[in-house]
Amino acid sequence: MGKYYRLTEDTALRSWLFVPQAYYKKNEVGAKPLSDEEFDILSLCDGEHEIPDSELLSSLVSQGLISECQKGEKPSEWSSYKEYPHRYFPEMCLMMTGHCNLNCLHCFNAKDNAPIVTEWSWEQLKDLLDQCADAGVQAFTITGGEPMVHPHFMDMMRYIYEKNMIVKELNTNGHFLTKELLDELKSFGCNPLIKISFDGVGFHDRIRNEEGLEKETIGKMHLVVDNGFRLMSQTQVNRINISSMMDTVKLMTDIGVVRARITRTQEVPRWVQLVGDASLPPDEYCEKMLEFAGEYARSGMQTELSIWNLINMNPKEKTYRLVPVMFRDGEYKPTQAVCMDCRKMINVRSNGEVITCLQIGGGLDAMGEHFESLHEKPLAEILKDSLWERMVCTNVHRISEVTPECKNCRFFKYCGGGCRAVGMLLSDYRYDFLKAHGNTEGLELVEKMYLSPDKTKCAFFHQGYYKKAVEIMGDWENQSTIPEDVL
Repeated sequence: MGKYYRLTEDTALRSWLFVPQAYYKKNEVGAKPLSDEEFDILSLCDGEHEIPDSELLSSLVSQGLISECQKGEKPSEWSSYKEYPHRYFPEMCLMMTGHCNLNCLHCFNAKDNAPIVTEWSWEQLKDLLDQCADAGVQAFTITGGEPMVHPHFMDMMRYIYEKNMIVKELNTNGHFLTKELLDELKSFGCNPLIKISFDGVGFHDRIRNEEGLEKETIGKMHLVVDNGFRLMSQTQVNRINISSMMDTVKLMTDIGVVRARITRTQEVPRWVQLVGDASLPPDEYCEKMLEFAGEYARSGMQTELSIWNLINMNPKEKTYRLVPVMFRDGEYKPTQAVCMDCRKMINVRSNGEVITCLQIGGGLDAMGEHFESLHEKPLAEILKDSLWERMVCTNVHRISEVTPECKNCRFFKYCGGGCRAVGMLLSDYRYDFLKAHGNTEGLELVEKMYLSPDKTKCAFFHQGYYKKAVEIMGDWENQSTIPEDVL
């Protein structure tokens, strides 16, 4: 004789194309795989099947996946087994609005551009979130514009949790954060990593184009930490503010950020028009930011530091990873997706487009090309068959197949072709694309652009920046090693 069991309230049994046996834990990001034996037992934990005792059954109970119940006590609707006909896409980055309250010099979502930016209506948002729940999406990154300018920001945050999904990260300039808002987030279990932009001690006001904003933003960062939320800082670096990077990271450390992230200010039209030649060229960016990484390594500060497209540092363990190295020696996987971040994340723009990476949105707008829109096509269909789905599921080996310089490069099995967004923006196919715009060849060229090599990674390896980085980091452990004979 056995007993009756059901899935616990925070466990959900799921199946996707190529991931047929998995489960979600509520408030934890990512599905976890199951063995055949585990899946078979969990499939019977519906309050209707009598299950004999076994060591595996006891293990599933101790893990909190199932609990004993009376006959007929079914698991909740969310916990019950669901099978999806598409690939596994657990997360969505949702740009809920293109509007913002600030006029930052480098941003195409600046307040000046309000007449041309787009925004999801509340009814559209609810419908989208319903579709996400039905498609097995579990976690969200919420971004903008400034997401809190949306009149239904908090309604949307609540609705995500009502649908048994979670907010993993919230991108904001911090202006609208209050203790009352943070308390309200806590009230329904919302505890995201809050990422606030801060563009340099003594320079934040200038780059954000508003006097007094630096003091306000620092205050908002303290507010986040003091109220028990995890905080990450995001800093643009350019020729204007590069001298402030050490003071900036020290301030972020004193505030209590869990990670400081520095990104290169790109040469977008608004930035060039307002500021001119202030972006750091890729080679200068590599030189100066590697020097900064070495200085930071010797500073004794313990905050994790991420320098975009270059290096991630963990001072507590004295380890680092060089971002251009996608695969360590012997770990090359030709069947891996060309970008794992894009592969797991559904990126949705404020105009409804599902796009491979939000970073390429402005570039495609300038060329007049667009991906499928959720205002015109259901999410389930886009996840199953679309230009976006084909591109994010493309394997690394396709880059070497269509790109001679990658096929013949000794570094390809380490870099994997580099960043797809940068590859598109620097692609040699851009000129061909502009000539073909409006023709049926247009979308084919978008895919070719997506497979173009990231020339900044070419420079990193061929101009010796890998060796420079290893030398600069001294006795720190390199977690992205390449054999000396390859170098």
